[in-house]
Amino acid sequence: IAARGLAGVVRCGGYPCSPVLTFHTDAGAGTTAALRTLFLQETVRRGILIPYIAPSLSHTSDDIERTVAAADEALEVLRAGMENDAVDELLEGPPVRPVFRRYSAADLDA
Repeated sequence: IAARGLAGVVRCGGYPCSPVLTFHTDAGAGTTAALRTLFLQETVRRGILIPYIAPSLSHTSDDIERTVAAADEALEVLRAGMENDAVDELLEGPPVRPVFRRYSAADLDA
């Protein structure tokens, strides 16, 4: 994240056994959803389904290296999209929406 210059945008928190990536921007909740969606889209494009991170003892070193490489490439796409103000144009579908929208603090329909 830091190597791609995204430390203020993408944060990794939670427990070491199941870290959580969160996306932040001053531009609003809709943009935050677009950033998350672009990251997820690009990891899936590279064969990694990563809505959350849950490493286990069944993962091999190769699995971990492949996941880290996919995430790094996805972060580069995210950085380039932000730098060129083209995040929305890079999305192949609508941004992800909160599952529990009724209780979500962010109104993504606005």
